[in-house]
Parts: sequence; structure tokens; C-alpha cells
Amino acid sequence: MKVLGFDSVSSSCSVAILEDNKVSYSKVLRMERGHAESLVPMINEAVLTTCDNFSQIDVVGCTVGPGSFTGVRVGLSTAIGLSVSANKPLIGVTSFEVVAERIKMTKKQNEQLLVVVLETKRNDFFVQTFSVESRPLDQPSSIKAAEFVEYLLSLKNPYNHILLAGDGVGRALGYVKDKPANLNLTLEEGYGGPQAWDIATLVKSKFESNQSFPIPKPLYLRQPDVTKQKV
Repeated sequence: MKVLGFDSVSSSCSVAILEDNKVSYSKVLRMERGHAESLVPMINEAVLTTCDNFSQIDVVGCTVGPGSFTGVRVGLSTAIGLSVSANKPLIGVTSFEVVAERIKMTKKQNEQLLVVVLETKRNDFFVQTFSVESRPLDQPSSIKAAEFVEYLLSLKNPYNHILLAGDGVGRALGYVKDKPANLNLTLEEGYGGPQAWDIATLVKSKFESNQSFPIPKPLYLRQPDVTKQKV
């Protein structure tokens, strides 16, 4: 089985192909802008490197957000176009799911509540909480950075310990340095946002569960920024 996975919603653009359980192609380009121009050429390169043609891809997977509005739209429209034109299954996953699955695979969570913290480059964070089995315990949300510690203290936590992971952890450090003594935290800074090889791995697992998958919808956790044109 060959799975094409890609991400364009974070501060990088990444594409990977998972063949059975081995990554046969992976490329990551760090960028704040330019996802729309980079994604399709990267996908073409991945397919040409590992396949005779796109028909050899069995399933397509992509992130649906949250992240940049342009990145979410570009990724989803590209994925839907590929899926429809080649008649291939399409599975969308959230950035939260991808990070949680990565933590589960690396066995870094142990007996800790997992809070995935994603960067917004504004005065808030995107967050979602997961159990030790990578099961979501709440809905994805946006919280103000100044209320981050309060949010952590409000969580129902049977483990008395919280693991923070995601590309927002670095900035979150500044808000938890003066945390209360009863808030026990571990910070996983080495792993940032979603990467394509993790997306492909998660998509393969979902595909093999024989579920039915509707057309993915974008996950936006706030309204887009609108700048009025000067007259």
C-alpha cells in the first residue's frame, strides 16, 4: 500500500509517501508563505520519485487545520482534486491528531495527560487534550495566551501530570515559568507541528480500520483577519 500524505497548514510545507510501513519519500520546506506555489510541485516530485504514475497511490491524506487560512484551503483543495481526478480515497486529519499520534508512537506520554499546543503567531494558542491512548478528551479550541495556565489548571487530570507537545510549546514556556507548584508539566520541545510522514502513518491506520470517510472539511478556530483597503 502506498499512502501520499502532506501538510500545508503550518510553518512548513511537507510531503511524504509511506509504502507499507516504510517512508519511501519525504521532503520538508520551512516557510511562512508560499505553500500554494510549493505544494503541487512537491507532490509531483514525490510521485515521480516513487511511482510510475499517480494511479499507484492507494490513498491520499492531508491536514485540515487549524493553521493558516491559505494553507488550509490550498491543502484541502489540492487533496480533493487529486482524490476526485484519480478516484482515490481521501482522509483528512487535524494537526492535533497528528501530533498526538506521534507522541503515542514514540511512547513519550506514559501516565500523563497530553495537551497539544499549536502556534498561532498571535496572542493565543490552539489547544486540544488527549488521553494516554491518544483519544481526544475535548474539542479543539483557541485560548488566550494569558489564560494558558488557568486552562491547564481547569483540566480534569487523573494522572496529576501534563505533557505539552506541539509547535506552540516554545512560546508557551514564557507563560508557564511562574506556574503554581501543583501544576506538574513535561514539555516536549523536540517535536513541532504536523509532518507529512506522521500524516501518512495516521492515514494508513485510519484507512485500514475500514471506516467510511466523508469529504474532509476545514477546521478553522477563528475568523480570518481582514484588512480594509485604503481608499
